[in-house]
Parts: sequence; structure tokens; C-alpha cells
Amino acid sequence: MSPAELWLDGRKAAPIFFGSSTIHDLISGTAPYVTKAKNEAIEFLKIGNKKESCRLVTVDSGFIWIYKIIGESQFGKEFQFTCDKIGEDVIPKYYPIEVIEKIEMSKAPYILAAMKSSQAFARGTFTEINKNNSKYAGNIAAIRSILGDLSDFKINPFRCLSSVELETLIAKIFEEHGSFVPAHRGALLKDVDLFVDINNADREIKQQFNSLEKISIQIKIDIAESTDLTNLKRFLQAKGNILITAEERRHPDLMEFRGQYLNAQWLQGQLASLSNIKNWLDKSLDWLPKHCWLNSI
Repeated sequence: MSPAELWLDGRKAAPIFFGSSTIHDLISGTAPYVTKAKNEAIEFLKIGNKKESCRLVTVDSGFIWIYKIIGESQFGKEFQFTCDKIGEDVIPKYYPIEVIEKIEMSKAPYILAAMKSSQAFARGTFTEINKNNSKYAGNIAAIRSILGDLSDFKINPFRCLSSVELETLIAKIFEEHGSFVPAHRGALLKDVDLFVDINNADREIKQQFNSLEKISIQIKIDIAESTDLTNLKRFLQAKGNILITAEERRHPDLMEFRGQYLNAQWLQGQLASLSNIKNWLDKSLDWLPKHCWLNSI
């Protein structure tokens, strides 16, 4: 039995640990932990103030749980244990919860299943998904789709792709134009997500990219506030470097690179003429009803 199954299915509780520190210790900031960890604990303990509207998500052991808080935070002495790794007594701090949905990862929208591998969500104890409304809007859409809550919802469909799916989509677009893409993601390569050889591409691509033979593409769902624009400008100043995002509008500070900076409008235009790729997108987003697609393509 995985930890998520033990706590969410068995004990009907959503816990954090932090040794034997009390709830008061954590909220007051006096618990002996680094600032980031203490802030995450405080954030967790404060969500009880909005439990009617808050929904929690856990991805673990091949399943996704979506659940809600149904009581006040508890200092769980009944669940006390000793952590063998550090020899410390641990008293969980937890909320009693009710599981709304539990589904297999293989049946969930990919963007939701992929959250466990995202550094933004996997590094900490507890992270608010909705903190960056634009960048993670697709994650919220996926959660709402599982909950059957999309009746009045509209979203740019490209934002509902995970970063890996968006990279795959763009690679497929270039391949459909006759380009050669050696790999569909750059993995740990700094600044570059795709290398594309357009030497044998069709006229449309050659004209758009000024008859270059090879281009390097950086791909982003969104240019977040935390993005280093200086570094991004330096990247775009190099010949053959291209930025493609899922944004509806270009970032105002990057307008000087209009020819190298493509966004959702370019993606829409490509899919309008590439039926095979449009079919791929439809299949990838079959969980998102078409009435939810903003600027439907």
C-alpha cells in the first residue's frame, strides 16, 4: 500500500509531517525548518479557511485523487510514528478529507498525470496550482473536466497540453512540412527544446525562416513573471533561434523579435492547414469538450 493509499483511502486524511512540531509552531514560524518548508506548511494549514471552495490533488502510485477538506486541522497523535531514517518522532498534522474522484493515471488527461514529474509541483510538500493562473490554467481545466465542471468554461486549447505534449505538437508540425527533427524534446539542454533541420522542408517553412538550414527552438506554455527576459532576449538575438509559446498575445517586451517569436496564432494557422496534426491535437485533448475551446480551430 502506497502512502497516498494509506492516508487518503485508509485514514481519510491529508497530512503533512514536520516532526513533532505543533500546528501553532508551524503557523507562528517558530518550527526549526528552512523558510521554504515553513511557508509550505503555513500555506497548507491556512487552506482550511477556504475549505468549501478548495480542492486538493495527489498523484501517486498510478492514481490521481481529487478530494476536499471536511473538518478542521488536527494534531494527529493517534498517527504518531518514528522515522527510522532520522530517528525522529513524527506527529502528522492533517485535515479530515472526503475523496471526490480517484482515477487511474492512464485514464486521466496527460497534463494532470504529468504533474508528478513537474519540478514546479514535485519539489515541495504542498503547492497551490492556481497561483499562476495563466501558466497552469490547463491543469485546472483537467481537474474541472474530471469533476464534470466545464459547462461555462473557456480556454485556449494549447494551454491544456503538458510541456512534453506542446513540444511534440511543434515537432510534428515541422515534420509535416518535411523538416527533420532528431528528437521531440531537448531534455536537459539549456534554452533549446527542439533542433530542427529545415534544409528539405517545403516552401512555406523555408520562406518563414529565411531559408535557414537549421533552427533551434525554445518552447514555453507561458512567459511567466519569473522568466529571465534578459536571457531570453540574448537567446533570440542569435541567428536561427526561435521562441514558440502557447500564449494568445506576445509579451510586450519581446516585440522586437516578432519574426522569431511565434505564439498560439501561429499554431492555430498551422493546424488549420495540417489535418493530420489537427487530428492528433483532437485526440490528445479528447477530454476537453469543443465548446470549451477558445478561438476554436
